[in-house]
Amino acid sequence: MHDLRSNDEVLEEYIYTPFWESDETESLLLSKDCILEFPFSPPGMPKSFPREKRAVLIDWLRRTVRSWSREDVVKYPTSDASRYWIESRTKAIVKWGGEIERQFDCTHIELVIIQDGRILTARTWSDPLAYYRGMGVNLPVFHFDGSYSEGEPIPDTPTKFILAGDEEKAIARKSLHDYFLLPDFFDENRDTPAEAHLFDPGFTLKMPFMPVGMKRVFDDQFRTSTTEWVKRTLVDWHQNTDFTRDQFLNPDVVIVESNGSYGKVKWDPSGAVSGYWNDYVIFVSTKNFRITEFREYLDPINKLISAGAQIPVFPFFY
Repeated sequence: MHDLRSNDEVLEEYIYTPFWESDETESLLLSKDCILEFPFSPPGMPKSFPREKRAVLIDWLRRTVRSWSREDVVKYPTSDASRYWIESRTKAIVKWGGEIERQFDCTHIELVIIQDGRILTARTWSDPLAYYRGMGVNLPVFHFDGSYSEGEPIPDTPTKFILAGDEEKAIARKSLHDYFLLPDFFDENRDTPAEAHLFDPGFTLKMPFMPVGMKRVFDDQFRTSTTEWVKRTLVDWHQNTDFTRDQFLNPDVVIVESNGSYGKVKWDPSGAVSGYWNDYVIFVSTKNFRITEFREYLDPINKLISAGAQIPVFPFFY
């Protein structure tokens, strides 16, 4: 028996120790029923590793990964002491698909669930483009045909929320978070000056896993052109609203897994309409009852496939 460690201690060890480095480390960190999930793993690599499949993953990591490290860690604890969201960046030397070693440099957002002193679930959304770079392959460029125009900076507009008490403040925060958690892309007022009061003038919009051909950090010009492009190319859209909304210790922050949304799009250069499905992790932060940051983590592979691109299979376990 091991001494039961606090959840914070378990999380800290998980963050900075590769769980695959030894059988002892695996046993110490991961529960018997632990499930390791990688929702954005590239085609050819499983997305879920329950106990029965874990040995396959660990064997592959031990053979093909060395000099692993993690940095740029940001933790987002929730009111449930067993659930943590974390952001990080990992680096390693990898040997994937051949004998040549290459640099792996990848950003992640993760949901870690801890039970009885061990990891029960680690769900890691990673940038799959980094996996392909690790094997020496560049994926096709996404065909973005937005019309760039001079973007309008967000004016400094006071909030219109009436904040008489704690209940009103909670309702205001939820309304701001829902602007991105429950978006209506067909609303004519969306992303127009009529909604400037919802945003801090320093608002930032990031899509950290966008394919090559689209920016990952949006300036005013790109945000304006993307708004036009979305309205022009989105034929039909169904946003999944059945998601778990954690209560974060910082009430200005919300992070959710959308559990998949779908629709029809016109992203193929030929103009053809295709189906599109993606899972999302959505991050929204506010300050003084205005939105300060929005981040949307999506699988760029799904975006490329809906635009007619051909994607090579990742050589998992090779």
